[in-house]
Amino acid sequence: MTPPSGENALELANIPANVVDLLTPYLLDGGDSLKESPAVKDYADLEISLHHRNGEIYTVETRFTSSGSSSEMRLGSDAPLEITIDEEVLNQHAINSDWNGYGRALSQALFKPEALRIAFAQALARAGNGALRVRLLFGPTAQALHRYYWETLHNPLDDSLLTSNQQILFSRYLASSGAKEVYLPAKSGIRALVAVASPSDLGDYNLGAVDVDAEFQRARSSLKGTQITTFPAGKDHCTLAGLVERFQAGCEIFYLVAHGAVVQGQAWLWLENEQGQTQRVSGNALAAQINALEKPPLLVVMASCESAGKGTGDALQALGPQLCEAGVPAVIAMQGKISIESVTRGMPVLFERLQEDCMVDRALASARASLAAGGSADLWMPVLFMRLKEGSICQPLAESAPPLLQKLWSLIQVRFQGRPAAEDALDDLLWDPHDEDNRTAFSIQLKKVLRDDQIFINEITAIIEAYLKILGKDQPGGISINVGGNVDGNIVIGNNNAVSFAKNQNGG
Repeated sequence: MTPPSGENALELANIPANVVDLLTPYLLDGGDSLKESPAVKDYADLEISLHHRNGEIYTVETRFTSSGSSSEMRLGSDAPLEITIDEEVLNQHAINSDWNGYGRALSQALFKPEALRIAFAQALARAGNGALRVRLLFGPTAQALHRYYWETLHNPLDDSLLTSNQQILFSRYLASSGAKEVYLPAKSGIRALVAVASPSDLGDYNLGAVDVDAEFQRARSSLKGTQITTFPAGKDHCTLAGLVERFQAGCEIFYLVAHGAVVQGQAWLWLENEQGQTQRVSGNALAAQINALEKPPLLVVMASCESAGKGTGDALQALGPQLCEAGVPAVIAMQGKISIESVTRGMPVLFERLQEDCMVDRALASARASLAAGGSADLWMPVLFMRLKEGSICQPLAESAPPLLQKLWSLIQVRFQGRPAAEDALDDLLWDPHDEDNRTAFSIQLKKVLRDDQIFINEITAIIEAYLKILGKDQPGGISINVGGNVDGNIVIGNNNAVSFAKNQNGG
């Protein structure tokens, strides 16, 4: 169609700047509220806490909260239940690498009281079609229980591997009196530090080399949309001092790929020295450096063998719980020698899911489900140590943009695809929508797209007409966009009244 001119015309030269004004309140969170992404979900929550009584006897208590409920209840029994763990039986299964037998034996011990099996069944039933968050909490007297492979637990109702079920969000919950308070950033404020250690002399320790470039590429692809710092770079080496320097610059996610082991109850990492050779760094040393930070990372992910303990000795010396005690509210670490194939397949799923709503336990459940679908026998090796009540490392969005603005933003994104200058302008605007240079560059690119696309002009016209109507500023004769005009000025509607778009408080 040929757009009419006159008092009801929107000049093309003027519309982009006002589109930016229209969208700016929703760009401040990185554009998250302009996306149709799932909101942070409120899941049903079952906490199973264990406390040492004497010898091999432990007491078990449950707390359950339904989705959307503000109160909790006890399921199964009002009194603590007692269980006994036969360590010799578990060790025999571990020696034979019989992880199904190990998981069944551990499940039989934990769910031996009928009341606890009933509590678990009731929790699943009350969760309905939604997910059930299962948090295993070891009290101060039961910290030695961390040495067992709880991620091998079998569902007492159908004997399936509990952690292979994507609807069960399983974690080891840590409640520490000395832990630091956690303040969550907006999703757009999440920054990631990705470090890969591949000392040149790993062969001397009968360890395989780590493909640094491939690990960086996987991380960049999985964490697309997150500000990423990779280390080392250039001629640097992955030293502890270098890591500390980058911690001080700030990061919310720390992803480390390195070899590790537990020796005489102590966790060690194979990092690098200044010459690029092996520098073994104790978990104590790394935890001490993180504990000294004003703002520790919110999530540490370690793709390093045995970084969660090897099932013997004092499990608190393993790196996962140590880092939680040092102030990190969520740590994903590996128990045992996880395969490179499982890390390669599972980590991208973990980070991609994390991008959606920042929920760590949901992301790990998705990664485990992916490994289960691929037949991985070691899907139980990732362990989540957590002290986040809601499982998220970012704040939920306070509000979302009205659907009309979501549609407008989606149209702009589609039309900008395949235009490098336009895509760059879009990224810059998301980074800082108040920056005048970013706004100008975006406006110029939008004008260019509008000049080339009459259908786009019609679509924007319809959206703006509808939005003006919601704001009570609709024009009796309708509006149209002229394809002529210069590149400066304000948007003009009707009888030369400048229109200022404000945030819609009524939805639409």
